[in-house]
Amino acid sequence: MTNEELLEWIANGEEAALTKLCLVNTGLVKDRAWSIARQYHCLRQTKYGGLSDYAKETLSELESVGKLTLVECVRAGGYDPEKGRFTTYITPFLDGAMRRHLERSMGTLALDRDSMGLVRKAQRLYYQEGTQ
Repeated sequence: MTNEELLEWIANGEEAALTKLCLVNTGLVKDRAWSIARQYHCLRQTKYGGLSDYAKETLSELESVGKLTLVECVRAGGYDPEKGRFTTYITPFLDGAMRRHLERSMGTLALDRDSMGLVRKAQRLYYQEGTQ
């Protein structure tokens, strides 16, 4: 069953379809969480090559934020199937919510978008220099 069909069921009052929609899109949420965590250099590794506890906790938090955002967007009902696929519609909402979560937890929420870009660039340079 496609996302669009599930959204129709949800619109008709079928609550079980919302659970199914969340399960179907778990891969998308996880993928976006990994992407955002990578951008913010949160995927630290242990000396044995596995993810650190910090990285695992961060990914778990981002996935939770993503799932909540998915449900909120479905409940808001702003998706129009005429304009494209549901996954294309939801991705910017997921990314934005996950970024805001990380910025709040990093203590940088007061920075504007350009300044936050500079912070990410400095982090990237720091980690590139540190790994060589």
